Amino acid sequence: MDDDPKNYVFAGIYNHPTPDLYYQTLMKKYRMNERCDMGQKFASKYLLPLFAQWARELGRPLLFLDFLSCFGNDTLIYTNSYSKADFEATWGSVETCHTLIRPRTFPVKTWAIDVSSNAINFGLKAGIFDEGLAANVNNLSGEEIELVKRKCIDANILIINCIMNVKDAVLFDVFDWFSMGKQPGMLVIGLFYPCDGVERLAEIKKKLVEKFDIFNSIPAFYRELLREREGAQCRVEYLEAEKIDFKMVIL
Repeated sequence: MDDDPKNYVFAGIYNHPTPDLYYQTLMKKYRMNERCDMGQKFASKYLLPLFAQWARELGRPLLFLDFLSCFGNDTLIYTNSYSKADFEATWGSVETCHTLIRPRTFPVKTWAIDVSSNAINFGLKAGIFDEGLAANVNNLSGEEIELVKRKCIDANILIINCIMNVKDAVLFDVFDWFSMGKQPGMLVIGLFYPCDGVERLAEIKKKLVEKFDIFNSIPAFYRELLREREGAQCRVEYLEAEKIDFKMVIL
């Protein structure tokens, strides 16, 4: 296998029936698990307490949408507080990958969409997703578009961690639909320089700030941790969550 991940043919990994191959080839070898670990630390400090508060105030489980979910690693980070060690203990082996070693940290119902039917089926079987749809988001049927639109409008939490293969028109529709929701909401989105295209990302960021307020960013949180380790005083500026309805976290 080529050692450069950008040259991989990912179909074999994403269509594998379990995430152990995904974990060994991408999460572990290319240190995506380190990024997961940082997401877990960030979520534990800023997001999970907020999500638990929203669920108490609304008196019902929150609705969580993982857009391009793959096997559900982002869902596990932001619902079950999965860390690098947790993924190692479970996804490192086909024998343990269906075992959830941490419960959900707040009342939530999860829904996922991904092109890989095997990834969706795994997430459903493992209890990561409560519901899911295997579909190409760039080529949805009319019925599927209406379903995704409704799910976006109803969602309290929307995770989009891979935009590389999503058409801008589709992405902007998802932003628009999510912003139509009437309940508290948080968009967590991953933007990758330069893979997603510098000019493209500039347009996407412009669209995002037109629709949502920035709550925080994981790169800023990472800088905060580094400064704390060095003994420096540092505070990351972020908007008070209760003052705005729709917010955004940049991964």
